[in-house]
Amino acid sequence: MTALADLWGFLVYVATVRLPMLWGELGAVLRGGPRELYAYLFIAGALFLLGMFAMITRRNFFGLLMGVELVLNGAALNFVAFSRFPPPGVAPALRLEGQVFTLFIIVLAAAEAVVALALALVVWQLKRTVDIEHVDDLRL
Repeated sequence: MTALADLWGFLVYVATVRLPMLWGELGAVLRGGPRELYAYLFIAGALFLLGMFAMITRRNFFGLLMGVELVLNGAALNFVAFSRFPPPGVAPALRLEGQVFTLFIIVLAAAEAVVALALALVVWQLKRTVDIEHVDDLRL
C-alpha cells in the first residue's frame, strides 16, 4: 500500500509542479525560439547528417530524394540561424539575407522535387522499379 501511495504522491507532484514548469519552458521556446545559436546549429547539423546518411544508404529513388530534401532543409536552417544571430556591428536592416537565401532554397527544393518525381515516374513506367541500382543506362 505504501508503494501505491508513493506512486500517487509522485504523480501529484509531477502534475502540479513539474508539468507547469515544463509547459512554461516549452511555451517560452515556442513563443520566441531558443535564445542561443548552438541550438539551431545542432538541429541543422542533425538534419544535414540524416540527409547525407539517407543519400548514402538508400537504394530507393524516393529515399534518396528525401535525403536531398533533408540536406537542403539543414542548409536553410543554417542560413536563418546565422541571420537571426548576426555578428556584432551588423545593422538590423541587413539581417534578411538568411531568409532570402532560404526562400531560394525552398524554390530550388520544389523544382528539384518536381523534376525528380517526373524522372521517377518515367523510370517506373519503363523499368517497373524505382531502385537506382537497376537504372544503369541514360537511354529510356
